[in-house]
Amino acid sequence: MYPHTKKAEHAINKTSSRSCPGKVFYLRNASNGNKIYLAKDSAFSKRSCRNEFGISEYEFSVLKLEKYKKRKSQGDRLYFGEISTLSKPKRKYQPSCYQMPLFRSYAHNCTICSQIKRSSAENPPRLPVKRKPFAMLEGAWGSTTCETQALGAFLTRYMNFHDASSTWEANFYYFLDPYCKKLNFMIYGKGVFFGGKRSTKVKGGVNYMFTLNEAKITPYDSATTQLLNTVRNNECGKYNSWKIGVEQSLKESKGCSIFGIKLPRKEFDLIMMDVNEHNQRELYVGQKASNGALAVSANLRATSYEVPLTECSSFDVELRTPLPKPTRATTKSNLGPFFPIFTPSPKKRKTTERRKDDPSKGTNGQETQKIIVKFHYNTSVTHTYSTVLIIILVLLATW
Repeated sequence: MYPHTKKAEHAINKTSSRSCPGKVFYLRNASNGNKIYLAKDSAFSKRSCRNEFGISEYEFSVLKLEKYKKRKSQGDRLYFGEISTLSKPKRKYQPSCYQMPLFRSYAHNCTICSQIKRSSAENPPRLPVKRKPFAMLEGAWGSTTCETQALGAFLTRYMNFHDASSTWEANFYYFLDPYCKKLNFMIYGKGVFFGGKRSTKVKGGVNYMFTLNEAKITPYDSATTQLLNTVRNNECGKYNSWKIGVEQSLKESKGCSIFGIKLPRKEFDLIMMDVNEHNQRELYVGQKASNGALAVSANLRATSYEVPLTECSSFDVELRTPLPKPTRATTKSNLGPFFPIFTPSPKKRKTTERRKDDPSKGTNGQETQKIIVKFHYNTSVTHTYSTVLIIILVLLATW
């Protein structure tokens, strides 16, 4: 163990004497003058000792390696199981979601990764100090990856805040697969937010309270639609009136019992804002409880964060909501008339057989072999695109 402050050194001695007596002892001084402590092999065999030092072995019980491709670069991300938000998790706790991902030390365009790679236990990385922006929620924020939450839910989030009226609205899209390809259902929420006081428990965090006054559900899967139609006594919209792709309000039923939605509702949350390496603002929202409980009081407020949302205005593309099925709708553009670009047909390939005793080969064998004979078009790709471009220019001139 390498403590780098007197406070950390005192914590090691206090924790080891209370939970691991005789298992952790002073070894030597580091090059920077700090002390180094050695833990015996049997030091963390006791569960209480592991918990006191913050070692949670269950985070290694669930791993996910996700590969991605962005423009001309590609890479991967490593996800570990979540750290339980419960003060005393079960002895055999099984994570149901992931922590924030880890990147390769040589990841493209990641200066922090390279700085951490060059560091050591005695000389930790000294990351650049930057002033965090205050949590001004105004604007639209969205997910940049498929996220997981407690109880194994896969989703993407889109939230919009209006500081002038202190109102918020959000679309939560839930999926059936961990790649967020098969849309299951969507929950729309709307309400009011209050707060803005800095947290005394989490440095850099800001305490907020959100109220949910309106909610709607849109099912996109047949099984989910059937499940909603089984809820009697109008406890989740109108009984037996749900249809695939049709949105229904939960105002009259005051929520939906099977999804744990109650109207109206208030929830205490933790917010933090940061700026990433690409100078894009990121919004961190408090992590949901591992047991799915809601933060209905200030003492249940989160002390950690979920995967950050990125400000939508940071991107040049327009955010489009996911669709349950592929669409063939024509593209709309405000840049003038739209001309479809025709591409030439692919090159034809024909397979023929020729004997090895062909006179041109000078062999006498009787075995046959297959060769590929390609027939090329007289009009090349470049010529075709040039012709289309000339037609477009002529039409633009006349238009």
